[in-house]
Amino acid sequence: MDDYFVPVDGILAQAQPEFDLTGKSMFSRARAQKKKTAGHDDWRPGDLAILPQEWFALLALWNAILKNGAAVPEIWKDVRVKLIPKNDGTANMRPLGITSIAWRLRVMELMLSLKPWVLSWLCPDVVSGPERSEDDLIERMAEAIARQEPLLGAKIDLSKCFDRISHIRALRLLQKFGLPDEVARIVMDFYDGVTMQLECDGAHSNEPLRVRNGVIQGCSFSVLAMLAEASNYCRWIRAQAQVEVGAYYDDRTIWATGPSKEREMRKALLATQRYDMDAGWLWNDGKGQNFQIGSDSIANDGILAQVGKQKDMLTLIGVDLPTCAYTYTDKVRDVAFGKAKRELRRICIGVPGKSGRDRYRRKKIVNALVLPKLVWGAHWFRPCFSTLRRWDSMIERCVNG
Repeated sequence: MDDYFVPVDGILAQAQPEFDLTGKSMFSRARAQKKKTAGHDDWRPGDLAILPQEWFALLALWNAILKNGAAVPEIWKDVRVKLIPKNDGTANMRPLGITSIAWRLRVMELMLSLKPWVLSWLCPDVVSGPERSEDDLIERMAEAIARQEPLLGAKIDLSKCFDRISHIRALRLLQKFGLPDEVARIVMDFYDGVTMQLECDGAHSNEPLRVRNGVIQGCSFSVLAMLAEASNYCRWIRAQAQVEVGAYYDDRTIWATGPSKEREMRKALLATQRYDMDAGWLWNDGKGQNFQIGSDSIANDGILAQVGKQKDMLTLIGVDLPTCAYTYTDKVRDVAFGKAKRELRRICIGVPGKSGRDRYRRKKIVNALVLPKLVWGAHWFRPCFSTLRRWDSMIERCVNG
């Protein structure tokens, strides 16, 4: 990893976690998570939310004790893993790790106290994490496409990224950024002894499984580890080739313009392969894709083919961006308005009747399912007065019946 580390100017000299020893912040978080499920210890956040705040003060005091060298309790290292279906049209399952509530509250307190330090090294090209929005990457890519200048790009999806990331490597990287040794020791102690009990459709594994690699999806440290890797990668790849880059957790988008775009993209992708090989990651060519505007002279180029198939529609963080003359605002209008119309039809069919109760239910559903889609579309497309009047009429008819 040392060969790929990029020093960052302006990092806070040392992260200094501060704990609220009254337990008030953890008490508030337990109440906010009271509908979440229980871990292996069978304690739900809702169970803890009815305890007095003094109990959380004891847990906060335990945070300070751990910070000063105590070992992580073994019961905190038992993780319940629920296998849930992926929302990608396949039969694949996603492992969601549910740690004990004590560890959840404790590590969340740690990570939130590190926020100013994280912001001091988080790369601007990373659109996940605190005070970041994926809309920034979508807007950058949409503007590049809207110019309709010759462009060559690739979207790389890392296969089973959270399962393959090394917590040892991630901690070394974070320590180079200034993570305190006592925090690194706590996380290392937890992951060195963590065991998982797999559950799916009511069945569970006979024996707990020892974890040798990867981080737990559902643990706050996994987010921090991915942010560190994504930030370091974005800075490193910009030093290797003249490309634009954006990262959202395990998704990366790279593109180049200008007369040397083919050469720069090859350099960037070959460098990315070296980086990922060192990190132990594999590309998922089923979800990755390459795209281009203008010349298709290297449509069948070997390195681009390894990323994924060439497509006319770039799917970026769940949003489809056309790479043809069909403009992005046209696409936003069709997607946002089309989905909102379908929701209105479903509401009218699903909640018939003209009673006051039925109108109230339709109003609540419209507020939850229809208006957010129109608000999202309004960020990208400004409808004319006649369109607004038509939508006003459709929503009134739906709500009033």
